Amino acid sequence: MRFKNSSRIVTHFITNLAALVIYILTMSALATSQQESTIYNFKGGNDGAEPVSSVVAHNDGNLYGTTAEGDNAPSCGIDGNNNPFGCGTVYQLTPPAQSSSPWTETILHAFEGGKADGADPASPITFDEAGNLYGTTVIGGAANAGIVFELSPPVQHNGAWTESMLHSFAPNLGFPSGLVFDRQGNLYGEQNGFPNTYGTIFELSPPAIQGKEWIYRVLYTFSPSLLGGVLPEGGLVIDEDGNLYGVTQFGGDSGCADGVGCGVVFELMKPTHPGGAWTERVLYSFTGINGDGAQPSSGVIFYGGNHLYGTAADGGNEIGDGTVFELSTTTGGSWTEATIYQFDESIGRPFGRVVFDKQGNLYTTTFSSPNGGGEVLELSPPATQGNPWTFTPLYDFSCNNLSCDGGGTLFSGLIFDKGNVLYGTATYGGTGNSGVAFKIIP
Repeated sequence: MRFKNSSRIVTHFITNLAALVIYILTMSALATSQQESTIYNFKGGNDGAEPVSSVVAHNDGNLYGTTAEGDNAPSCGIDGNNNPFGCGTVYQLTPPAQSSSPWTETILHAFEGGKADGADPASPITFDEAGNLYGTTVIGGAANAGIVFELSPPVQHNGAWTESMLHSFAPNLGFPSGLVFDRQGNLYGEQNGFPNTYGTIFELSPPAIQGKEWIYRVLYTFSPSLLGGVLPEGGLVIDEDGNLYGVTQFGGDSGCADGVGCGVVFELMKPTHPGGAWTERVLYSFTGINGDGAQPSSGVIFYGGNHLYGTAADGGNEIGDGTVFELSTTTGGSWTEATIYQFDESIGRPFGRVVFDKQGNLYTTTFSSPNGGGEVLELSPPATQGNPWTFTPLYDFSCNNLSCDGGGTLFSGLIFDKGNVLYGTATYGGTGNSGVAFKIIP
């Protein structure tokens, strides 16, 4: 695995769980579909490498995303062959006019690291209504703790995109997540706190004078009591009232991982008056036993009204291979949780966010599989409520068709674009073993 120690921490969470436990304690039949195709092979060097986050579809018909490495900037480290890892990129993938032709990649920004720029973007990007693009990086900036950046599209066709650094994170607050907008144009995100704190939720507000740094404010700091959860991960979603929802990998009122908790789903409630305090409410604490999941890390999404769906990378069966879960509201306003699928070692552990099609089928990924490369899968709801969901494997990224490096390759979720087509990224593999973007027709 070629990840630098500054890159996405998801692999560290899964493969070094014991280290995380010590940290917190001291702080208090597979199917191969013929419908899959690679739409782009990342090459490294001047190109991007290791796409960790999912792609984003825009109304211009293109896909956009980030790579954690690539672009040849020497400031982010040198590999064993004396070649620079690169500091990462933001890229655009343009579909061909004819289906038989290749997709075209355009590098919109090559990060340089240092105090003046970010490095290692590892979370999904987002767009505003004007077509500007926003995201975060893991390192770089004034304190080398990551930045929030904006990329503005060119005024003229084929011109260069313009990057602005909106905020430079302070040290010791952990890696930032992706961002979400509210209706007023404010941005919200998480910092997971690793390895010095318990995690925070922050807000970035546009400045009164254009061109100035955005206004950063911590809305909520997770507590060392662990009951409200610790280490928020996977990004936030926002409801119509402006309340925020997410997950933490640890904490809660159950005893997973030697007492540090199995993680929670939380709501951060907006204050009733401007400037008031945001309030956390734990919607569910995972138990990791009796089929329940543990250690969620990919966030949640709304689907079908007041229903939240997500994945947990642990818990479920006796081995602890993870689950897909649903949270539903009751008439009294409380939330109930149900496990809708338990994974086993023949499939791998889930890690990406879930996504639904128009028929109510759910799709997600596992970051590894017995064949070494991760899997894309579908879960179909039962005709009668309460019966099991139906599992369908869509594609297994085995080492026979993707060169595997260090185990799992699918760290991100999927998206649907026009024509009921799924798109995603694999962090490793492809012709240069620098990752691929792919599509699947379910």
